[in-house]
Amino acid sequence: MARALVAPTAFHLTRSLPALAGDPALQNAVAGGVVGGSLKLFNFLCDGCGVLLLVFGLLLLAHSPRRPALGCLVVSALLLLSALGLGLGLTPALEAAQARGDLTTFDRLHHAYEQISSLVQMPLLLLLALLAAWRDTPTAPRPQ
Repeated sequence: MARALVAPTAFHLTRSLPALAGDPALQNAVAGGVVGGSLKLFNFLCDGCGVLLLVFGLLLLAHSPRRPALGCLVVSALLLLSALGLGLGLTPALEAAQARGDLTTFDRLHHAYEQISSLVQMPLLLLLALLAAWRDTPTAPRPQ
């Protein structure tokens, strides 16, 4: 999300500001700082959503058929682990490469970040759609 929304806006804005005109290094540094800060907040949001999905998965497990609820719980846990890996592993490595000025490593890690986050976002959206559809599906009464 941050890549699709914040990055284009930040880079466009820094290139159109008269105060930064003619200084591509400064433009990139400012835009990169905005995008990096946004990604940190986005990672925090993803972690919180992952925890909520696990909590709701546990509630679903207690009140719904076990097999689908367990599947949602497993997918939620995998998504949370992926988000934590991005936020706690890849993001600090990206920042360190950028601080060193190691653009080759930064580009490689940035590409990996984009691929992993895309793989995480699609199942998350599908899981949310499944949970919304499941919520609206009438269930048979549970045997006592």
